Amino acid sequence: SFRPNKKEYIQLNSQFKFPIKSFDANTNQKAIWTLETKPEGMSLNQENTITWTAKTLDYNTYIISVSDEIDSDIFYGEIYVNDPPQIISEPPQQTQPDTDFEYIIIATDNNKESPTTPKTKNKIYYHIEEGPETIKIKSNILTWKPTTTDVGEHKITIKATDTISDT
Repeated sequence: SFRPNKKEYIQLNSQFKFPIKSFDANTNQKAIWTLETKPEGMSLNQENTITWTAKTLDYNTYIISVSDEIDSDIFYGEIYVNDPPQIISEPPQQTQPDTDFEYIIIATDNNKESPTTPKTKNKIYYHIEEGPETIKIKSNILTWKPTTTDVGEHKITIKATDTISDT
């Protein structure tokens, strides 16, 4: 592509780097690029490459203009900077057969806005990656009622996601 996507997704502290180009029927005219609006630290170098290290979470907008002194165009872009959710609670390490097992998963996410819908609160989703067939998860609550046939060790893997990154 000759310009970034309208919305880009990157992780916190990652670098966004994009060389921009234009198509111009006026081949003898030089394209002049300008970074009109930008998040702190974003730059446009002489080779027309945008660079930025993501330090600010959620949506960061920027505006690029290009002119050949005859015509001009403007590009509006945004970069969603994500910090993956982290599970901070410690699960119980054992249970007994025929006893209700419940684990309330507590996770944090430093993002405030949804990666899919701007100005909407970010939400964490949970799912079971690995575990006994009868284990269930609803919202952030893991439940299981093991039977005597379940005696022994079981590996249970839970993922917390904000639809961009998992933990």
